[in-house]
Amino acid sequence: MTFEHVFADLGGIPANRLADTQGLAGLLLAAANAAGLNPAHPPVVTLGPLGVAAALVCHGGHVTLHGVPEAGLCFRGRRATAARPRRHHQAARGARDPD
Repeated sequence: MTFEHVFADLGGIPANRLADTQGLAGLLLAAANAAGLNPAHPPVVTLGPLGVAAALVCHGGHVTLHGVPEAGLCFRGRRATAARPRRHHQAARGARDPD
């Protein structure tokens, strides 16, 4: 089994958007839907002294988000089982399948 891991570093996001726990939960659900993932449980969003952490566990993968509202920074990740199996040596090197 192989996995696809996608990251995004985003900046310039208004602090009130990154502190909106309901909005972030909706964002995780939308990202999972766009990736074809089905949630296994509701999203979990926690706002603490070091920023915000959010996670959505899905069947076949997960979607996560870490943010620092005061700095307007957000780091998002998605991991899912690959739609097409890759050869072992390509997956070990992190190579992507040609389309």
